[in-house]
Amino acid sequence: MLDQEPRIGCFATLLPNRLLSGDDLRKRNRVDSLESSALARHGLDATAGAIRQLERMIERDTNHFFAARMLDWINLSNMIVAEGVKVSPAS
Repeated sequence: MLDQEPRIGCFATLLPNRLLSGDDLRKRNRVDSLESSALARHGLDATAGAIRQLERMIERDTNHFFAARMLDWINLSNMIVAEGVKVSPAS
């Protein structure tokens, strides 16, 4: 996905946002690719890699809500686990 040339999809719900917001398709593709990579790394317990990908997302899109919340959750989770308490996103 990272190396693919981005283009506007055929979904009618996506087109207005892309056209009206002047969204940079390459930037959006890069951020979406980093998000997928961060989720995969986190799922594989490669927390340091997930954190790096999330930080790269925020460098490219400072208002990326998901990346900011996921970083907060991982940091909180690491802190609590260090103290011997297990947490999950649902808690």
